[in-house]
Amino acid sequence: MQSKTCEVCKEACHKYKCPSCSTKYCSLSCFRAHKDDICERETNRRKEEKLEENERNLRAISLAKKETEEGEITESDSSERSDDEDRISKNVLDKLGNYLS
Repeated sequence: MQSKTCEVCKEACHKYKCPSCSTKYCSLSCFRAHKDDICERETNRRKEEKLEENERNLRAISLAKKETEEGEITESDSSERSDDEDRISKNVLDKLGNYLS
């Protein structure tokens, strides 16, 4: 059987659940204490992880563009190939894989 006690103050019966993490709380003051403490830190941690992932992806794309501009893939190379062939060298794809993982 699940406990009906507020997970924040541990005194009253809970009436609500946090929409972010489902923590049970009994009042607005408990909700605010929870959001300011536990949920806020978790939300910030998730945002930071997402920003770091986006930065890694941008660096990989930037590297691919730089290598393309440096001549690994040229217009003459791409016009001589059929549409069925890869247009990005294995070297560039390997580097992208390293940045994304």
